[in-house]
Amino acid sequence: MKTDTYLKKLYANRFDSRQMQAKVALWKVLIDEFLQDYVPPESAVLDRFQVIC
Repeated sequence: MKTDTYLKKLYANRFDSRQMQAKVALWKVLIDEFLQDYVPPESAVLDRFQVIC
């Protein structure tokens, strides 16, 4: 399974549509207003996520 297909299925199971819209809106503001100043557009970014149970 391709990575993008896998992630879409994973997030569909994890978040309902309202939560997903809120998540996308939040990240858009964070990226546009803050993070983009520190990461050039041609850069690659590693997303590292950790859950502690």
